[in-house]
Amino acid sequence: MKAIVASSFYALVFVSLAFFIIPKASCAATESLPGDPVALSELDKITAKTNELQQNNKPDSALIILRNELKQISGKNKKADEDKAHLYYLLGNVLRQKGNYADAVSNYEKGLSLAVKHSMLLTEARILNSLGGVYVETESYGKGLDYIKEALAIYKKHYSDRKQDICLLLANIGNIQVEMGIYDKALINLNEALRLNQEIENDYYFSLIYSGIGLCYLKRKEFNAAIQNLDLAMKSSQASGNTPSEIANMANLGSVFIEQKDYATADSILHEALSKATTTDDKYLIKEVLSVLIELNQSKGDFETSFKYQEQLIAVKDSLFTKDLNNQLAISELNYENVKKEKEILALKVENQRQSYQLNRNRLLIIIGLIVVLLLGLGLVVLTQRNKLRNTRKIAELQNKMFRSQMRPHFIFNVLSSIQTYMSNNDGKKAAVFLSKFARLMRNVLEQSQIDFNSMSHEINILSYYLELQQLRFEDGFDFNFDIDERIDPDIYLIPPLILQPILENAIEHGFKNAKNRGNIDIVFRLNNSDLFIEITDNGVGINSGKEKAASANSLVETESLSMKIIGEQLDFYSKRLKNAYFMKHEDLSQFGKHGTKVTIKMPYQIQKAG
Repeated sequence: MKAIVASSFYALVFVSLAFFIIPKASCAATESLPGDPVALSELDKITAKTNELQQNNKPDSALIILRNELKQISGKNKKADEDKAHLYYLLGNVLRQKGNYADAVSNYEKGLSLAVKHSMLLTEARILNSLGGVYVETESYGKGLDYIKEALAIYKKHYSDRKQDICLLLANIGNIQVEMGIYDKALINLNEALRLNQEIENDYYFSLIYSGIGLCYLKRKEFNAAIQNLDLAMKSSQASGNTPSEIANMANLGSVFIEQKDYATADSILHEALSKATTTDDKYLIKEVLSVLIELNQSKGDFETSFKYQEQLIAVKDSLFTKDLNNQLAISELNYENVKKEKEILALKVENQRQSYQLNRNRLLIIIGLIVVLLLGLGLVVLTQRNKLRNTRKIAELQNKMFRSQMRPHFIFNVLSSIQTYMSNNDGKKAAVFLSKFARLMRNVLEQSQIDFNSMSHEINILSYYLELQQLRFEDGFDFNFDIDERIDPDIYLIPPLILQPILENAIEHGFKNAKNRGNIDIVFRLNNSDLFIEITDNGVGINSGKEKAASANSLVETESLSMKIIGEQLDFYSKRLKNAYFMKHEDLSQFGKHGTKVTIKMPYQIQKAG
């Protein structure tokens, strides 16, 4: 059963009012808060004007105003960056209303980088909420939920008195959890939002919350409770004058009537919803209402009408899901993580400079002072040097994490190219499967870029996701197998993350490229005394084959060499840290009368302690 999530991801604007479809906010002045732009009066006017234009379905006029304001900002200082961050945020909202997701994400990413750089926590939370909305609207509910939870954490920690914003974020989270089938948690969050809104008494918020509760009961097939709550949502949306919310509630009521096989009532209410959505020219709402109409006609057995709506739905989706969107989302996510790491590195470097200054000052006191001052100064020197070394080591660790995250775009763009090929060939089913697996892999990879060590079992899961994606790309042209020494408990053996993926990529991209036989990759984890060895064996053409030598003139070999160099540098980093020497060896199996290549790594590792 398709249900429309009516939520409020578009904006948490200056006045703390946010709406999912069209930001529709009062423009009263607000107090200055930490992390907000300083020149509130001018930006208040711009925000009010753009919100008014959006509400009146004039997003192009809003774009002209915002872009002109951006051109007028000169200078490279904190004040200019703060103003730009807020304008990029508003631009993203307008572009998103127009259905131009790729450009919307690009502007969100620019604003988010500036917000993190200057500790603009409120702006950061607002943009995270909006990015979460983009993921939800493109049906990546898990990632959208993560972003909105991160925004809620900022509000609860730094702006706990802003009950309106917290209420909306809780409602957003509850609505997403309904769509994901997490009904118990959804009801907890929606009821908490309802409790807060009983203090605020905002009709639009009631519409949003009751809609989520109604959808939850609809999913559970408790139709009387669903209709009761959706009726309350409809009355609240009409009282608030929010047309998009009213359309969403009409479509959800239509879904209830489909479940009850009251097709005539469903048909009437859904056609009215489609008419209103078309009048507002909101592509997201049109897409969602068309999905429910398709379901209605399939339930009635009217497949001809269903096919007509399918064609309309495809056209709307083509205008929403551009080929650049996933690329923009991936880049935005990487840049957000990197800018946070850069800020932390900068803070540590500043601390080192401060401690170096203190050290020189203490040395001067040692020369001038008495014996007691000398002893105190020496103690301070020891403490300062220890802190300085700790900070330097921390910088190295953060830079290593950033270095790992820079390896991912190469793989991302290869996969996106394959998805684009499926889309170009109108093979939507394969593209959807490919995109689902890719999203699951990228989420795991991005999570692992935050840690220094990963359990062997988790690393094997990530590699399995990667290999399954490659099997899809190469039309199941190879097999793979993991073999783990029975003395190894993969849940407690910890290894550096993301080391093995480039080796597997070389085996697939280069080893199997000109191979005539079906490809196979064996990944073996074994112990030799207390040393951990990992062997990756493929039956490809081999590293010394004539065809591979002929390819040395192009960039593939250079890329492979670079990836091996990067792996070597990472292994060297962990070996020095753990005082556990490593080695990596490549063998062409032709010397043993076989096909393929074998890579052996003596891997530095840790054992996870109990508790």
